[in-house]
Order: sequence, then structure tokens, then C-alpha cells
Amino acid sequence: MSKNELKKSALIVLSIHIAFILYAFLPIFKPLKDISPLYGMKLNIVYQLILIIAIVVTLKGYLAESWKNLLSRGLWKNIKAIILGILIIIALLYAWRFIDYFLTGFRYDINGANQDAVEGMATSFSLPFLLLSIFGGPFTEECIYRGIVYHLFQKINTFMAVIMSSALFAGIHIISTIGTPDFKPLPMLLLFMNYFMGGLGFSLIYCKYKNIWLNIIIHALWNGVMAGLMIIFG
Repeated sequence: MSKNELKKSALIVLSIHIAFILYAFLPIFKPLKDISPLYGMKLNIVYQLILIIAIVVTLKGYLAESWKNLLSRGLWKNIKAIILGILIIIALLYAWRFIDYFLTGFRYDINGANQDAVEGMATSFSLPFLLLSIFGGPFTEECIYRGIVYHLFQKINTFMAVIMSSALFAGIHIISTIGTPDFKPLPMLLLFMNYFMGGLGFSLIYCKYKNIWLNIIIHALWNGVMAGLMIIFG
């Protein structure tokens, strides 16, 4: 990723990201919103579309170069990388669940407001939810956290890039619970760590292969399976 692309994308894409976060959670905007699954789905679609356009415009060179690199690797190498990536994520998540069980015995509900909203959309708008889960979230989240954020902190060192991209990925998934009746420090810490371990898996995959499209594909497969299970089993 060129310095020019990084600066431009960081300014534009992260500004959009922050603007939607502020809109979603600042009390001043409360009269404009409701809490129905339909509102959440509409907001999510608008948010994803704006981010996708901004990412494609500001990171077109980086995305094109990464795509060429992906194709040059060959199909079998990519399949092996995808399988390894999924196994890394599963291993990290199950390692954390084991630690969680050892420390707390799963005594706490760690769904959080974000997961409750996701489950509401999965139940009420199955097809749009599935499409967003596969094609929207993986593209925008990987480009933001493993693309922009990772490269920003890599200027310090790779360790900081991995940790900070994972931490910010986790933070954005729990921020909707802050300030709600569901917010309790220990359950939120456990929820943060759950998302952090998932983010850590994606960051380690990017650290190893340095290809954003490989990350997007792995994330899309993961989300697709999780969203499908959520739709089928509620």
C-alpha cells in the first residue's frame, strides 16, 4: 500500500466509520432513530455501501495489486491458505472459550447489544442479512482493520500492527453495548476478548500472507457459515 493511498484512505474511510459510530450512539441523534430490526438493516446497508465506495476509490491500487498477487499464487496454495486461516481462527476462539470456562464457568451472558441486533436482523431479514454478512462486512472490515489500521501501526512494528488492529476490531463490535443496561465490566471484557481473538486470527493471517483478498475470502466464508447457522437455528 502506497503512502498516498494509506493517508487518503485513513482520512476518508476512518472518518466515515467514526461518523456512523457517532450517529449510532450519540444521544443528540436519538429522535432520528428507532430500534427496530428494519431500521438497523437500513442503516447497515447505507453504512456498508458508503464504506465500500470509499474503500474502492481510495484503495483501488492496493486492491488491484493484492488481487493480482492472489491469482499468481495459484488455486491450490490459496485453498491451503484458506483452510489454515480458518483453523487458526477456530483454534484461537476455542482457546479463549477454554480460558473463559476455566475463569468463569460460562456464568455470564456475553452477547452484547451488537449480537442482539445481529440476531434480530437474521430473524427478520434473512436474505439481506446473509448477503451483507458475506459481501459487506468482510470486505469493509478487512480493508479497514487489516488494511488501513494494520499498515498505520506497522510503522511502529508488526507486533503493534497485529495487536492494535485486533483490539480496534474487537472494540467496534462491543461499543454498542456501552451505556446500555446490558453493560457490565466483566461480561464486556469477556466479550471484548472473544472478538479480540477472532480479530487476532485475521491479523495473523494477514501478517503471514500479506494479501487482503485472502483475508476477505476467509472472513466471508466464516461469516457465511455463522450467518447461515443463525438463520437456520435462530
